[in-house]
Amino acid sequence: MSKITSGLGSLKSSLNAKGRIKRKGPGKGIGKGSGKGSGKGASHYARMKRIKAKQSKAPKVTKDIRVIDNTPVDSIFAGVHIDPPKVDDANDFDIDDEGPIDLGSTTSEKTWDVEHSNDEEVPEDDRDDSSQVWINDDLDEPDDDLDLDDLSDLEESDDLDDFDLDAPPPDKTSLIYRLREAEREKNKKLTGSSSGKSKKPNRSKGGKGKKFDRSKLPEGIVTLPMLDTIPEIVAWQTETFDAFEAKCLRATARKKALDPYRPALNAIIAGEVFTSTPMLTMRVVLDLGRQHLQTGMLRAVEGDSALRIYLITIIAGQGLTSHAKTDIDLGGSLAREQAFLRDVSRDYFAVHELAIFNSHGHPDGGQMLQRHTHAVVLLREGDPDPQVAIAKHLKHFEPNFTDIPIFDVRPVDTDDINLARVAAYMCKAPDRCKSWREGKDGKRGFINDNESGDRPSRYLRMAMIRSMLSLEDATFAGGFGAQIRTGLINTARAQCAAEAPAASRLLHPDAIGSFWTDVMRALNRKSWNLPVIRTRK
Repeated sequence: MSKITSGLGSLKSSLNAKGRIKRKGPGKGIGKGSGKGSGKGASHYARMKRIKAKQSKAPKVTKDIRVIDNTPVDSIFAGVHIDPPKVDDANDFDIDDEGPIDLGSTTSEKTWDVEHSNDEEVPEDDRDDSSQVWINDDLDEPDDDLDLDDLSDLEESDDLDDFDLDAPPPDKTSLIYRLREAEREKNKKLTGSSSGKSKKPNRSKGGKGKKFDRSKLPEGIVTLPMLDTIPEIVAWQTETFDAFEAKCLRATARKKALDPYRPALNAIIAGEVFTSTPMLTMRVVLDLGRQHLQTGMLRAVEGDSALRIYLITIIAGQGLTSHAKTDIDLGGSLAREQAFLRDVSRDYFAVHELAIFNSHGHPDGGQMLQRHTHAVVLLREGDPDPQVAIAKHLKHFEPNFTDIPIFDVRPVDTDDINLARVAAYMCKAPDRCKSWREGKDGKRGFINDNESGDRPSRYLRMAMIRSMLSLEDATFAGGFGAQIRTGLINTARAQCAAEAPAASRLLHPDAIGSFWTDVMRALNRKSWNLPVIRTRK
């Protein structure tokens, strides 16, 4: 108890009149840097006190406007008071020992336009008469804290709290103000912006990198590869297979839940023969299709020099569905399209294709999935123009969701290279999704293959649908084209039976649907349905 009493007494003796602890010496108070002693905080306090004392004794310098030779000049020499010289003594006026400068003449050696406002010597031929009189090289940078390129941004800013509203307006007759305005005008001419900031070139207005005018293209979405040799065309077709496979693999990579299904899944994605029935995902089937179609067209052209070949694309509204809730009615469309093509010619070969649109979603969920048909038509002498059949059958086809015509008819050159291009185009892999762009300023819209909105899962979904679509269901033909189709189907069946016999095939044709049901469950794709493909009306 005595120790506590003595401790309280010593604490009371250390307090001053205000109840605060007495300091025992300079810089030895409680807390680091407290007081006015020799500590770190004390030295800072003393330094600030000395600075304030000097500032209170120093005379205030005002920014005056001086007139030299009737030209207002904003004095930028902080802390230096310059008396306005008389006009008669202008030649004796000296600044920073730069030598005498003739301020009474506007055509002196220190006079040039704003474009030459740098420290380099200006050639004699580049000098011109100007009212801009440079009295010091420092005028190139009138204010170190001011970015001339950002003047327009300051003037157009809506945040008035960043500015002194009580400040007087700038003197528009001053030299510096006119220099800044001239700099802004120069930047405006060079960049097209009052702030002097560069802009991206507008390619639509011409010049280097001019944007291609798609309004000059024929109607439709057909774009044939412009290749000059058969090996190049075959390589292009192979590239579509590889690109499609790579995008599908990105959707299944690092999915441990898919490990039990990897053998069959990877075979379908890679385009291998996974069953004994020819399916549209198989590379060998599409490659055989290119070969048979190319050979058949060449044989037809050699037998009839007057033969004309057309490539017709049919994009009808009846073929629209969702890529997530897929319901494809091949049987209903087959009757309409067969009736139309028979009126065009008795010799034709057609294949169904699918295209997912990244740019447009479907009301039922997922993206727009548009089924369309490519047909090669052989017209002999005396056959009517295809437009006659179009006018007759147009009422049976609904418009598609774009403004592209339902029928796209193009004549095809009958040389062997061009026929190979057509055959490869009809038997390629869907390695790119589509995007529909509406027309502007009276121009029609167009479809492109922009990959900016791609999702790997959409290509996996496309592989699922095509693996359930057989070659027999995806093609139809008549006349000479029927012979091509029959030979193709027989060859493809034999090839698939040889590569995937019943004893070693990965999937039975009837088990493909249940396989994809398990894969969708493993991927937790609850929004996907098992694709419905109606092959009969």
